[in-house]
Amino acid sequence: MSVTPAELAPLLKRLKLGPALGCAAVRAGHTVRFAPADRCFREMAQARVDRSVDKTFRSFLAADLLILYDLGLQWLDQQQSIDLYELVIARHRTACPDSDREAAS
Repeated sequence: MSVTPAELAPLLKRLKLGPALGCAAVRAGHTVRFAPADRCFREMAQARVDRSVDKTFRSFLAADLLILYDLGLQWLDQQQSIDLYELVIARHRTACPDSDREAAS
């Protein structure tokens, strides 16, 4: 069965998987940033205008858990795609600092 992003969004909202994971992380003592993906991309676009990209990018890396919801409801332009890729890679490196060393061996 194929599900479109428009059909998937209401299902995920009903499941409340993101908020449940976020609440569990907070209860375990972790910091959580929970935001819609389009807000993340708007913040990054604004940061490019006012030359605060590094500061804004670090703000997305600061929390122990980053939950971006409503991702995939609209097409990403090239810059948004690059931002998402860099964010995932940077978070992976902070979560698994030894993974780069193991891959090089």
